[in-house]
Amino acid sequence: MQDEFQQIENKDQSFNLKQFLYEKVIAYWIIYVAFLVIALVTARYYLWYSTPVYTSTTSLMLGMDDKKFGEQDLLAKLASMDNNGSIESQMQIIKSRNIITRTIEQLDFKFTYWLEGDIKTSELYKNSAIELVTDSSTSTESIPEIIVKVVSPEDFEITYKNIHSNVVEVKKGRFNETIKTDFGNIQFILRDPNRLKIYKNSINEKNIYRITPNTTENLVNSYSQRMSVTQIKGTRLVLVSVDDPVPQKGCDFLNKLTEVYLAYGVEQKNEDTQNSLRFIDQQLSVITNELLNSEGKLEKYKTENGIIDLTGTASISQGEATRIEGDLNNINLQQTFLKYLDDYIRKGNNVKYLAPAYVSVTEPILQILLTNLSALQTERENALKYTTEDNPLIQKKNIQIENTKAEILEKIKSLRDVSNISKLQTLDQLNKVNAKIRELPREEKELSSIIRQATITENLYTYLLQKRAETAIILASSISDCKVIDNARTILNPIKPVKGITYTLAVLLGLVIPSTIVYFKETLDDRIKNRQILEKSTAIPVLGLIGYTDIENNIVVNFKPHSQTTEAFRSVRSNLQYFHGSKTNNLILISSSISAEGKSFCAINLAAILASGGKKVVMVGCDLRKPQQPSSFNLSSNLGLSNYLIGSATIDEIIQSTPELGMDLILSGPKPPNPSEILLNDRMSQLVTLLKEKYDYVIMDSPPIGLISDGLELARFADVTIYIVRQNYTRKHHLDFINKLYKDGKIKNICIIFNGVKAGTTAYGYGYGYGYGYGYGYGYGYGYYDEDNKPKTLVGKFFKLFSRNKK
Repeated sequence: MQDEFQQIENKDQSFNLKQFLYEKVIAYWIIYVAFLVIALVTARYYLWYSTPVYTSTTSLMLGMDDKKFGEQDLLAKLASMDNNGSIESQMQIIKSRNIITRTIEQLDFKFTYWLEGDIKTSELYKNSAIELVTDSSTSTESIPEIIVKVVSPEDFEITYKNIHSNVVEVKKGRFNETIKTDFGNIQFILRDPNRLKIYKNSINEKNIYRITPNTTENLVNSYSQRMSVTQIKGTRLVLVSVDDPVPQKGCDFLNKLTEVYLAYGVEQKNEDTQNSLRFIDQQLSVITNELLNSEGKLEKYKTENGIIDLTGTASISQGEATRIEGDLNNINLQQTFLKYLDDYIRKGNNVKYLAPAYVSVTEPILQILLTNLSALQTERENALKYTTEDNPLIQKKNIQIENTKAEILEKIKSLRDVSNISKLQTLDQLNKVNAKIRELPREEKELSSIIRQATITENLYTYLLQKRAETAIILASSISDCKVIDNARTILNPIKPVKGITYTLAVLLGLVIPSTIVYFKETLDDRIKNRQILEKSTAIPVLGLIGYTDIENNIVVNFKPHSQTTEAFRSVRSNLQYFHGSKTNNLILISSSISAEGKSFCAINLAAILASGGKKVVMVGCDLRKPQQPSSFNLSSNLGLSNYLIGSATIDEIIQSTPELGMDLILSGPKPPNPSEILLNDRMSQLVTLLKEKYDYVIMDSPPIGLISDGLELARFADVTIYIVRQNYTRKHHLDFINKLYKDGKIKNICIIFNGVKAGTTAYGYGYGYGYGYGYGYGYGYGYYDEDNKPKTLVGKFFKLFSRNKK
């Protein structure tokens, strides 16, 4: 027996798809269909009521200024650099709060207009029939949400909550007229009367508009979350997109955003040029004064001395001296720039704001160092927009900037030393020329000096005027390096809700929810539902399966001899021979775990079917605690087993014949006060001996073994013990006690009848209906049994109708 239980524990648990579908799906098809219908209807209403959200996109090409500059145009080179950083930096700038704020401020997004409908409320944007206008003193933050009900093309009614008293107020007004409220003076303008809902030449009551004020901060936060910027791999092209329920509103936002971003780029680009222009204007003011002063001295000297022209010798000497002094002046100017540059660098100023940009610096190494410093400072400035000084990247940039500055200062020192040597040599040449000039008349010498100074000042003035004109042209012709490739457009299909995904999720939920319900129901339900579960729960062999019947007469084998239930008991009768063999005078004990499992029903019908086979059969009602008798027979319960056991009646007195069944009955008799004790006395053994001598089969209907010990006491007399298990009633733990008895060998020849099996259920683990024993009773064709022509389920009726139509 232990081996049998071990075989149960190790039994192959292979997956049976047919059984699974029948038990978990077909058996609960109504639940699945109901949930699928509910899920699909819910999805339909969700798609109907929800507001679709669309994605609008635009594309930008981030370019670089590829102009070529000469070695002398240091400032132009610095000004033309891409000081805005990499593509990633530009992407951050595009979706920065600064750019979005500028965009919102240039759009008319202060109020959102909604049309309230029966199903849902829709945003109108530019399609609103009305427009709210406020005075300049009214701030958007102070305006509450306003409900406007249009009464006629001229009149309306507004409802809002007073911001001071928190009381709902209602005011009436006329279009294009000012209304005084606690939050300021407002006016409603009727944009287009044709957009009002009109029914039969009158205003529809559904012309209700809701106006929601929007603050700039809230709009910036909203669009920051809904906007995205992505780069197309391998290109300088970026896609800017925003999600919005109103496609036109999303496109307007993106078009204005790109416009603001391009203007911002030009603004940043012109900042350097404007600094240079300011410096040139300052220098022109100084040089102009010097030029006027030089021209005044020349005019005064000629007037006072009456000088008209110079001699050829004086002209040659003057020209030579002028050339040398010009060289000396250039050296001084270069030294001034180098000193200015040295001070500028040491003060830690940004090189991109370097003012003396139009003073020649021919040293290429210094140009490269200044260019590198400008690039490093610009990268650091851009990075600080998104991080802090403590960031390791900023610290690294600081070190690179300081190292570059040191190299520049070292180069400036070297250039100044070279310039000093050149200056000494030029001064020596000038002294030699001046010595020649001293030989000329004093007047000519003084005139030459004045003319020379005036010429130098005039040349410098002309140079600055030229550079100012060039700078102004650059400022006027500045354009953004970025270009809009595609204007904003909206993808026609909404990103949410997506119809396909919504219905897919609905179907999944419509299957998952009932599957979960079925799973927990099956998991928590420990009832014996089919033969497979029964055989997994016990090693006791199954004698047969008895079908469920709704016939009021308990003795089915007599009342319905051609029914499936009767055939099932015939199969049980046939299978009994495998338990008692050729032995005669057998005592069969019928018991169960608890009451209401059909123990008495099986006992009387088994006795009747045995009697119909020509056997002498007696059924003994041994349940003294709950005496019962067949309701279909007129039998007396005044005398029975209890009377015999206490010695108040003889065996012949308690035996009652039933000609209808061809068998005898011994009823329980009056209920005794001590049923367990009287079942243990010797008269019970005597009764068993007498009955076995007289009858071929003695059927004992005992009390439930699982509840009381009476049945266990009677089991010692039994040749075969039949244990009744009822489908969907007996629980798995009810079999624990009988399994232990079987395992310990305390009950011999025990078997199980699976009772109350409903047709079409999974008695064998799948939908074959119930059978009767080992290989018996699957039916012998359509309409063989009385029940075959009476389909009871909806599915059965459907297939019945289909089969008839097919014929």
